[in-house]
Amino acid sequence: MNYAEPLSQRHPARMPLSPQQHSHIAAAYDKAAFDISLPAHTRPAFPKKADWFRLLARVGEKKS
Repeated sequence: MNYAEPLSQRHPARMPLSPQQHSHIAAAYDKAAFDISLPAHTRPAFPKKADWFRLLARVGEKKS
């Protein structure tokens, strides 16, 4: 893989997600944050990812 070329050229077929899809992903990350079957050291990152996807959902709703 050539990391010198722009990300858009390395992944040209990236499909945008809908606000509803972003909300579903945020809910999954929220659920994962409290899943004791996952390693404890990984769980603190999940609420941050959930916040990010909630933000993307709000931005997508405002655009439409």
